[in-house]
Amino acid sequence: MINAAIRQAWPQFRKTPVMPSQVSAPSSRIEWIDQARGLAMVLVVLGHVAGGLIDAQLTSIQGGIGRIFAVIYTFHMPFFFFLSALFTPRRLSTGGGRFARSWLPDLVYPAALWSIIMIGSRSLSPAPLNHPVPPFFDTLLTLPHTPAGPYWFIYSLLLLHFTAYALRNLNLSPSTPFVLIAFGGLLAVFDMHGVIGQTAKMAPWYAFGLWMGADSRFVPAVAQMRKSDRLLVIALFAILAWALTPSGAAGQNGIFGTNATEMAQAAWQRSFAPYAVLGSAATIALACLLPFGIGRAASYIGQRTMAIYMMHVMIVAGLRVVLVKLHITSAPLLLVPLTVAGLLLPALTFDVAARLNISRYLGLGRPLRP
Repeated sequence: MINAAIRQAWPQFRKTPVMPSQVSAPSSRIEWIDQARGLAMVLVVLGHVAGGLIDAQLTSIQGGIGRIFAVIYTFHMPFFFFLSALFTPRRLSTGGGRFARSWLPDLVYPAALWSIIMIGSRSLSPAPLNHPVPPFFDTLLTLPHTPAGPYWFIYSLLLLHFTAYALRNLNLSPSTPFVLIAFGGLLAVFDMHGVIGQTAKMAPWYAFGLWMGADSRFVPAVAQMRKSDRLLVIALFAILAWALTPSGAAGQNGIFGTNATEMAQAAWQRSFAPYAVLGSAATIALACLLPFGIGRAASYIGQRTMAIYMMHVMIVAGLRVVLVKLHITSAPLLLVPLTVAGLLLPALTFDVAARLNISRYLGLGRPLRP
């Protein structure tokens, strides 16, 4: 059972460092992780589509799409950081050198390449965008410390990976999750902004992923959860999500701001931590319940997250501008096709690039292993 794995993760992680035998490398892809990652990626794209519609004033923050946006943002990024840390103990247990060497080709290079592409496309766009566009070279010079668009995730992930790696080299590996939680809490007290502030907000969720990843029983325990337990978790989050209204407690806490950016920042407040926990658990539970066909589709998306993450914002924004010029301005009508395009076009681009063995050169991720 999943709760047994969680109870036993604490003493194992506290008393002994993670050894290769404790966290074995998966010989093949783990189905529920691919499916959960795929669902999370759908939420990322759907959230950006909804946010774009809100900022383009094609829908109201107080309406259904605004509520969808608010619910998604309470948990989808914490969940991504959790998943990103889940196999970090295994990578560190083998010495960490290979893990550290992968950061440049797998994280730094894609973020730099696609940041430049995004900045250039915004500068050259003939159509008005939702946000003012600063000069190209001015923005380019700030890239080392100011992420472009959604690529703050890569910056924060790099900082957290580096922290885990450094603590491991200081022989503090068993304490790493708790150091990261303290780090996040300390910076949150000072209300840091920018990439440091974002990293502080996500550090506890990354730390929780390290904690669970240190117990080799966690991943199989999730797959063995009873169906009734999974349905209960989903039902509890559905109730919590339904309570997220502009006039309820969430509205009073300020999650329903004046634009999508304000709403996203508000959703990561500590007061919404229960949403992050239950939303992440519900996504895992749902991933384990997906019927075969939908599960395969979720896995397909989950195995191509880097390509989708890098490309989807520009695809969605560009397609939205084109459709609005064609006088298609109904937000409910735009929501689904924009989301599908934001998922499938990058995924298919990755497939072509992987077949040509150039996906890493294009910053779209490594070719898939079996």
